[in-house]
Amino acid sequence: MGLWMGIGLVIIFVGIGFVWFKKHQQNEQQKQQSISLINTEAIEQITKKVKKTNPKSFKKQMRELENQCDRMNAKMNQLDQAINDYFGDSCISIAKFANSINGGIGVFKQNVDRILSRIQIFDQDGYEHLFKTHQEYGEAIEPYQASFEAVDEDLKVNQEILTRFDKLLMEIHKLSDPKLDVLELEAIQELNTLIDQTKLYRTQS
Repeated sequence: MGLWMGIGLVIIFVGIGFVWFKKHQQNEQQKQQSISLINTEAIEQITKKVKKTNPKSFKKQMRELENQCDRMNAKMNQLDQAINDYFGDSCISIAKFANSINGGIGVFKQNVDRILSRIQIFDQDGYEHLFKTHQEYGEAIEPYQASFEAVDEDLKVNQEILTRFDKLLMEIHKLSDPKLDVLELEAIQELNTLIDQTKLYRTQS
């Protein structure tokens, strides 16, 4: 009798332990789900592509681009931590933040892809030939200059995105009302405006 009672108690304790484990696992999964709302994987993937690219020209631009990618990775981790720490289990508020942040990430990633594409199709031999034949001050140099200017413009937009994320981080740390509509934050509004302007410009160009 005592043996069966002991076995029964073991089964009960195992059952309780199993229930606790499943609940703990569900909590961890929910936590991971909130973290995954920000598309950090996109930045990680594009950063790897940038670090593998080593063109003969665009050395200065590539150093700046790699620096921007590293900063973006760091800011996404900081934003993710700050948002989850402040809003906790409020998935609706976190999702509102994530929508704008992912929009900024999307523009940033598109800019990086455009830069890498321009570098890939850049006629390095033709560019060097201009200098060897002393044609660098004529009209022949204009297409190459246009490539450099386009890359610099994309880098400039990336810097604006990074600046807005910096401002957003500061605003989150100053928040005192968890019920505040995050779409009212100035940094969120500025980020959304930049995203819309960039999309409009690309549609028209």
